[in-house]
Amino acid sequence: MKCYVVLLALTLFASNLLFAYGSVSLDRTAYPVPDVDPLELWSINDVIIDGTVIDKESIQDENMKEIFGFNIKVNEYFKGKQNAKIIYAKQLHVFPNFDLEKGDNALFYIRNVSEFGYVVQSHSVKTFGNYDTRSLIEIIPVLPNQEYPHSAPTRSESYFDPCVADYFSYDPDFFKGIVNGISPLKQVQYGIPTEMIRCYNDLILIHKYDGTPACVENETKKMLVERNWAKPDTRASTE
Repeated sequence: MKCYVVLLALTLFASNLLFAYGSVSLDRTAYPVPDVDPLELWSINDVIIDGTVIDKESIQDENMKEIFGFNIKVNEYFKGKQNAKIIYAKQLHVFPNFDLEKGDNALFYIRNVSEFGYVVQSHSVKTFGNYDTRSLIEIIPVLPNQEYPHSAPTRSESYFDPCVADYFSYDPDFFKGIVNGISPLKQVQYGIPTEMIRCYNDLILIHKYDGTPACVENETKKMLVERNWAKPDTRASTE
């Protein structure tokens, strides 16, 4: 019975994993799981590009399974730069929301697999409209292979990044560049998980009994707890 439960949990995890990949969401409050570290994505992939599909073919592997091959026009190399303006890569598995056709543009995460050559990875994201492919990588202010600027850009509390892939539970670079702080309620509005909410200027994070977060001074926290307006087991989170 225990093995069955573990197997069921792993099956659900894998199902969520596949569902999450390949799309961009404007909804900052609800995401599929799991989260992934943008720097980990950077490190495990050999080539990362902004590319446009110029040709697509359906082929069968040795097990008669359908896979796809793409000729991709490289608009920009983010990692693994080379002279080739067109590269060929295979997609070995179906990714929901990542059904590419000729003319489609995407952020491609690609690994060089010995028996297949270049293989498109599941964190690749189809782009459209005004979505910025570079922004989808979620590493700011510069990529690991670029020089760090003398002064990093700053963001205001009203900043909202629409270019976030569905496999992130929140915008991974949300806090980067925010120097003047941002209210906890605003963080919740942008989909930041409760355990990730930050307070600034030496304030302490508390949660009211209705779950509403707030940043207060230490003395205020004690008063609110004594009056049963805040939970006594709240842990501090400051910046």
